[in-house]
Amino acid sequence: MNNRGSEWRKWDLHFHTPSSYDYEDKGITNQQIIDKLYENKISVVAITDHHIIDIERIRELQQLGSEKGITVLPGIEFLADARGKEPIHFIAIFSEDCNLSFIWGQLENNTNIKNIKGLNKKHNEVYCDLLDTIKLVRELGGIITIHAGKKTNNIENITNSLPHAIAQKTDIASNVDVYELGASSDKQDYINIVFPAIHKYIPMVIASDNHDIKKYTLKENCWIKADPTFEGLKQIIYEPEERVKIQEYNPELDYDKPFFSSIKFKDDEKIFSNDELYFDKSTQEIPLNSNLVTIIGGRGEGKSMLMKYISTSFEIKTIEKDDDFLKNNNIEVIYSKTIKNKEEIEPFPIKKNSKHALDFIYISQGELKNIVEKQELAEAISEMANIRKITFDRNLNEEISNKLDKLHSLKNFLDNPQNNLEELQQRENTQQQFISNITTKENKEKLEKYSEILKQINTEINKKNQLSNFKQSLIQKSNELNQNIDSLNENYGLGIPIIEVEQIFVSQLDKIHELITAIDNQLGLLNERKEAIKTEFSEFYTGDLTTLLRDVDKYQNELSIIQTQIKDVNEKKIKKENLQKEIFEGADTQKSLISKIEDEYKKQKEWILEDWNKFKNIEERESLNLQQKKLCKASYKIWILRSK
Repeated sequence: MNNRGSEWRKWDLHFHTPSSYDYEDKGITNQQIIDKLYENKISVVAITDHHIIDIERIRELQQLGSEKGITVLPGIEFLADARGKEPIHFIAIFSEDCNLSFIWGQLENNTNIKNIKGLNKKHNEVYCDLLDTIKLVRELGGIITIHAGKKTNNIENITNSLPHAIAQKTDIASNVDVYELGASSDKQDYINIVFPAIHKYIPMVIASDNHDIKKYTLKENCWIKADPTFEGLKQIIYEPEERVKIQEYNPELDYDKPFFSSIKFKDDEKIFSNDELYFDKSTQEIPLNSNLVTIIGGRGEGKSMLMKYISTSFEIKTIEKDDDFLKNNNIEVIYSKTIKNKEEIEPFPIKKNSKHALDFIYISQGELKNIVEKQELAEAISEMANIRKITFDRNLNEEISNKLDKLHSLKNFLDNPQNNLEELQQRENTQQQFISNITTKENKEKLEKYSEILKQINTEINKKNQLSNFKQSLIQKSNELNQNIDSLNENYGLGIPIIEVEQIFVSQLDKIHELITAIDNQLGLLNERKEAIKTEFSEFYTGDLTTLLRDVDKYQNELSIIQTQIKDVNEKKIKKENLQKEIFEGADTQKSLISKIEDEYKKQKEWILEDWNKFKNIEERESLNLQQKKLCKASYKIWILRSK
């Protein structure tokens, strides 16, 4: 199979259809959707309706899209459980040829989407657990994108003011594959701050989030260099910087250049007159990429031979000879003059005694070896002319390397958002205040009272349950006795009267009713007191109050970790300041590193000028014979000519 390899194409990885609950015009057809995408030159689109995968619609869109060269990837947009100011939106995307019925069945029944049918919830009233849903999507072979940057309902809604929230945010970032931004201007903060902190570079895209195809617009184009498939999309996870661009024009046009766009085979081409080797016409065409080109094949299958065959038909310097090549005009090379216009091409037929004039460089495997080895000749001439090989002072080089490495390491550490001193001090104050609040004598007594109230509530509930069970057992026992009486009366006509529970156990039932009413009243009072205590603590804590006192040691340990981190940050700030002073200013008794480098360069400049004068005045060198002097002069002349 021959193909041109990865090319830049426009992708839209967040797109809705009338299957979404909030789509503006439910009468839009699938054909209208594909036509508009084609009009906007979209090569790949992901269908990401809210909390639904409309299998029938996606299959039809895939069929219609294939007719216009558009790949349709199935997907779904989830509304995540609220973790901050607003809920978070994230998207799952699956392969174009996945088992969509199975995937939708798993998502519909194993996430909170099941509550749409089960509890008659609306699509925007269902919240899916973010990490659990991501895990399920991964098990089903999908990838995850999440709103980020200035896009609404994004990951930044999670607050940075609490330690557990920062950890939560980092955990989420490490589990997603792609960030969907609101604007390309969002990129820089992620590149400079977020990604170094989480030790992961996440590909960033922009998408339309379109809810009405009649109003289809793109803030900026998202270009991805990959095959227009799900497998192609996965490549951006491994090469996030190289394969994704957010810009108006095709990145291929960023650097316009001429290139060979293909090699065509019109018929079998015999290579030599005295050999049966030939290029097979079944190949038909080898398309070539404007950037990296690789012709893949087994050893001895003619890759190098084809390059030699073509190169000898151009007016270029080459060591290859074409005397033995037949060249029967069955092969032609297509030359594209520009990337911007695919119509500007020129075919060059490969035929005998024909040389095409074209400015390019061809280096064969043999020449490449010679070019590399020519350095040996230059070194031999330098040695013969007694020219010193200039090298940078080893000790100074080590000092530069060590200090810059340390400075870079300190800078990375201090630039990490997790080491932001202001935020750490804020967290320290919050934690100290929190511990102070729960360890005061007054609050400690309230927490102990809260635990005692819970015990009383449990006791009262148990008492009520036992009384209710006892009442039920009286009724059940009476019913059993009445069944026996009915049987005796029916069989023998005895006329035994039926037991009336309310009459026989009247005093017992009245007492049980009285006790249960009293218990309900007591439970009401206890719950009021419990809620009052919870309300007092809600200003700084909303969790389980019964474990609060027990967990004080844990909170103290968390505070200690924060304080150690603050100390570490302060120490590293001082180290960085001192190191910068050593590099740029120096101390009273010691030169700065910059000054040392300047001194070293001055010394090297003096050596070079001294040796250069020796090289120019080669006739004065009595240690060289005539041939050696001629060789040195020739090298000098070559240098002069090249410099002109």
